[in-house]
Formats: sequence, C-alpha cells, structure tokens
Amino acid sequence: MSKALVTAWKNIRRTPYQAIGVLLVLFNTFFLGYVYSIVFFGSAHLLQYVETRPQVIAFFKQTATDEQITQVQSEMIAKQYVQTAKITTKDQALAAYKENNKKDPLLSELVTADVFPASLEVSGKEASSLNQIQQDLSQHKDSIDDIVFQKDVVDTLVRWTATIRIVGAGMISVLLFTSLLVVATIISMKVTMKRQEVSILRLLGATSGYINLPFLLEGALYGVVSSVAAWIIVFVAMLYATPWLVGFLGDIPLLPASPIFFVVQLTSGTLLSVLLGMFASWLAVRRVIQ
Repeated sequence: MSKALVTAWKNIRRTPYQAIGVLLVLFNTFFLGYVYSIVFFGSAHLLQYVETRPQVIAFFKQTATDEQITQVQSEMIAKQYVQTAKITTKDQALAAYKENNKKDPLLSELVTADVFPASLEVSGKEASSLNQIQQDLSQHKDSIDDIVFQKDVVDTLVRWTATIRIVGAGMISVLLFTSLLVVATIISMKVTMKRQEVSILRLLGATSGYINLPFLLEGALYGVVSSVAAWIIVFVAMLYATPWLVGFLGDIPLLPASPIFFVVQLTSGTLLSVLLGMFASWLAVRRVIQ
C-alpha cells in the first residue's frame, strides 16, 4: 500500500497542470456541495421553525363568552395536526398594547380592554396543515369574527424551499458527473502513457490489483485534497459570517450551527470524494488496460 501511495504521488507530481485542473474541478464541486448542504439544512430548519409558529389567529366576537372561547380551544388542541392553541384574553391584549405604546401614554389613556377582542393563536405541526386549521376555525362563525392567516407567506416559503432543494440537488448532480468525467479522462491519459510499463509489469507477473492500485489511490488523493480544502474555506467563511447572520435572522434559532454538523459534513463529503475519485480511476483503468 505504501509503495502504491508513493507511486500515486509521483504520478501527480509528474503532471502538475493536469493535477491542478482535476483539483480545481473537484474543489468547485465540493465547495458548492458544502454550501448547498448548509442552505439545505438551514432552509429545512427555517421551514420547521415557521411551521411551529402561531400562523392562524382567530379573533372572537365581542359577544363571545369564555365558554365558547375555551370550547374552540379544546377542539383545536384535539386535532392531531395542531401543535399549540393559545388564548389571548382582552386584558392580555390591552397589556400588550400598552407595552407597545409605553413611550406614548396618550395612546393608552382612553383605551379599555373592551376595545380588544379575545383571540386564539393556533400553530400546526406542518405548514401543510395550516389550511385545514383555517377551515376548522371558520366553522365557528357564531363566535369568531375574523381569521388572520398569512397563507401567501407560508406558501411562498414552502415553494422556495422546495425549489432550492431541487435546483441545488440538480446542480450538484451535474457537477459530480462532470468531475467524474474529468478525473476519468485525466487518469485515462496517464494510463495510456504508461501502457508499455503496464505491459512489462504483466509479463513480470504483476496482478491487476497491483497495477490498478496506484491509479485508484491517485484518484482518492485528488478527492481528499479538494474536499478538505473546500470544507476549510466554507467553515472559515461560516465562522466569520455567523455574527452577521445571527443579527440578520433575529429570533430564528438557526445559528450558530452545531459542531457535529460540520464534522458530519466533512466526513461524508470526504468519503464521497474518495469514492468518486476511485470510481473514476477504476473506470479509466478498466477502459484502457482491461
């Protein structure tokens, strides 16, 4: 193994321009792959956060009794697709109004709790259940006066999240296929240049595994170097960008990301890069000398 690794390193050093070309292609692939994985999991957590926020708010009529309000709350909590159902009383609404306008007391002097309707904030376990929650609340027309549902916002978020995942997955797939072709082409050229040397090794009794191993390790080295380099740049960029992103996201608890995520990202990305490089090299060797 050590001798094959030394041979692979010599093959890389003897063709530096080809090696740089392969590394750049693989670097771009895994750099975008790491960035996409962050966007993918970030959008998933963002959607999950939105799904668990109170999105459907029902405002009760002034004539609605406490029993009616409590009954609606109990019915909604009993639904399997409902996460929470929280009542805001008139007094709580008045307290919130005064808190929001405490810098301008004149706005609160003549305001009483009777001005504000009681409300029920309902959140679903999934964004797709919010439409059903709205329909359920609309059946209580005798006690509910108005229902506020940011349907356009939720639908847009779900649509954009799905689009990001599909486009990103398609883009990464194309880049992986391109990288596979580039590595296979470069290794094929090197194998062709060493065809005479390979023939001599075979005459001396060398096995196919002995002949193929340096080329397979060369592909693996390309993958490891490009993957680790891409991950380091993405990781450092995230460290610098995290303070700004935390301020931009506000109360959304997406950052700072868990160290476990980056460890899994590096491990899975490097493993994929090794498999990609070795598979491309195997295709090249199999095509030229077998």
